[in-house]
Formats: sequence, C-alpha cells, structure tokens
Amino acid sequence: MVIAVSKAYCENETQTVPGGATIQALLSNLESAAAKQNIQQFSDRTSGNMPVLQAGVGYIYADRVKVLQLPVSYNINKNSISGLSIPYLYKRKKGYFEDEEIENEGIGDVSVFFEQILTKEKFHFSGRFTLKAPTGYYKRFENNRETIPLGTGSYDFIISGGLIYKPDLSPKIRITASSSYRLNGKSSYKEEATFSGYTTSYNFKEKNGNVFSFSVGSIFFSNAESLLFYGDLDYMTVQRGTISYSDPYNIVSLNQTRKDSLSTVNLTLGSKYGVSDRSAFRVGVTLPIWTAYDDDAGEIEKRQATGDFGVDYLF
Repeated sequence: MVIAVSKAYCENETQTVPGGATIQALLSNLESAAAKQNIQQFSDRTSGNMPVLQAGVGYIYADRVKVLQLPVSYNINKNSISGLSIPYLYKRKKGYFEDEEIENEGIGDVSVFFEQILTKEKFHFSGRFTLKAPTGYYKRFENNRETIPLGTGSYDFIISGGLIYKPDLSPKIRITASSSYRLNGKSSYKEEATFSGYTTSYNFKEKNGNVFSFSVGSIFFSNAESLLFYGDLDYMTVQRGTISYSDPYNIVSLNQTRKDSLSTVNLTLGSKYGVSDRSAFRVGVTLPIWTAYDDDAGEIEKRQATGDFGVDYLF
C-alpha cells in the first residue's frame, strides 16, 4: 500500500483530473479578463458618474468540476477598485485509493483584491493585487477516507496586469493583453489514516506549484447596441509543487515528493450583452488547444471544454 501511496503523491490531483487543468487555466484567464473589463468600464465612463458598487454571479461548468462565483467590487475613486470573490465548488474524480468515483462540494478559497487603473489616449492599463484566503476545505483524507480538496489550505498571492489598446483601424475594436503570477503558500494538517493495516495520525504538508499566465485577445463592439464579442488566447504554466506525509514514529515517511508541472494553451470565446445601463449578461466557452505534462505524469485524462456564464449589475 505504501508503494501505491508514493505513486499517487507523485501526481498533482488538481492538474490531472478531467477538467481540473481547464478550470485552473480558466480561473486564471477570468482573473485577467475581469481586470480588462474594469479598464474598459473606466475608460468608457469619463463623465465621473461611475457606479459605486458592482455585483454579479458567474457559473463555470465542466463535466467533473463546477464553480459558482459571487464577485463584488467597489469603486474607491475613478482610478481604483477593491473587491472580493466567493466561490462555491463541486469536484468529482476517481480516487487514488478508493476504487470508485469520489466527490466533494462547498465554499472554496475567498479572494480579495485591489486594482489601480491608468488611462491614456489610446492605452488603458491596470495593475491588480489579489490575496486568496484558505477558506476552502483542503484535506485529502478525513475520517480515514480519501477526499477532494476545494482549496489550497494556504494564503496565496496573485499579481496581475491588463492592457487595452484602441487602434486607429476601427473604433469598434480593442486589442487586449494581460498577465498574472500566482505565488502559492504552504499548507499542513494532521489526519488519521490506515495504510497496510496500520492506523495512526499522519502529518501532511503540501505546496502547490506557482502559476504564470499570459493572454492576448481582442474586443469587438457590434453594430447592435450594447453587444460585444471577445476572444483570448491564453498560455498558462504551473510549476512543480511538493507534498510530504509522515507518521509520528516515521514508520511510514515520504518527504518532498514532487508533483507534476503542467503547461496549457486555451482559446476563450464569448459575448457580453448589456441588458440595461446597469446590467449585463455574459456567456463564453474555453477550449483546450494544447497541453504539456511531465514525461512521468500519471492518471492523465483528456482536458475538456468549459462553459462560462455570468451576470453583472451596477449599483
């Protein structure tokens, strides 16, 4: 049994489950997309009649991973925004130790951010700092059974930036670019588990790999009032993380096992329609274009297309 445990913990569950890699890439891409939408909002509203509060709901759908997001942002002034996002997640996968599908759902890690906007004649920039708190369930074992983490169990930091360029080619087109870097912290916990008939309290320590993403895209304003289309080509790479566990007597011990790295390219296409001056509906899809795993990665399954639905309201 210890051999099976060692093999399993050479893999990164978050990155290799179906939809998992897609969701991580999509969440990173939506972080950048949100920054770009905020830039557009600020650049298009120069009269000073900015809405004070923006709230919404977003739903990300894949076969084995689903995310319901509740974002809220507050305009501090005409160049600054703060806000938070509360996710509710559902995950399902085949267990490493359970010979069946396992699932989990609940509140994920809550994020708070501060964003600064800089506007020029044709260029609009933003810089965002995000702090993610360990509010989501993060254990891999509970009550001597394998479970699925919904969060990282650590305070994580994201630094991101966005750019919108208004070319002379057409007043209906915007060129966009964004980048982000996520620095993940470390988590640890104790849990009772049984391996090879031996039951004891194990010490688990884990660090997810840091994440870098970069995207380029465009926004097109249609002839129909309040309707726009957007597209992004997104590259993401997840560095190798580490995980270790040991019992108090070191009868079973495994230290600094490296988890798989991952690189992806995704294409996101979508549209946004302004139902009124203060509300909008968004629908999009993210398609996996390219994926690179480690040569020794196990439990690899094909990534999936992911749907994205959202509603925003300005107060």
